[in-house]
Amino acid sequence: QVVVDDASTAQKLLEKGRLTQRVTIIPLDKVYAPSLPSSVVNAADRMGGGKAKPALELVGSADHLQAALKYAFGTSLVCQDAATARRLAFSREVSTRCVTLDGDDFNPSG
Repeated sequence: QVVVDDASTAQKLLEKGRLTQRVTIIPLDKVYAPSLPSSVVNAADRMGGGKAKPALELVGSADHLQAALKYAFGTSLVCQDAATARRLAFSREVSTRCVTLDGDDFNPSG
């Protein structure tokens, strides 16, 4: 994925960038960046016993890159272990992507 400042830069890159492979271009001025509802965060905290945190709380960047981080991590939880991740990802109250510290990925949408 390639992050660019705006759609104009993305268009120029597509036209004149001589891209040799397929890439996803993310223009920061057009990106839709959802976040976890507070009800989901609260349920994950309660059900996970403090072993799960929103991914956005664990990564940092310069302010101008926040939209890209929200796009990539905005609806994910990071869990300490696979049991917690599985329980939260497939629960009715949380039902969101959960990734463990070891990289195991539990995604209720497949």
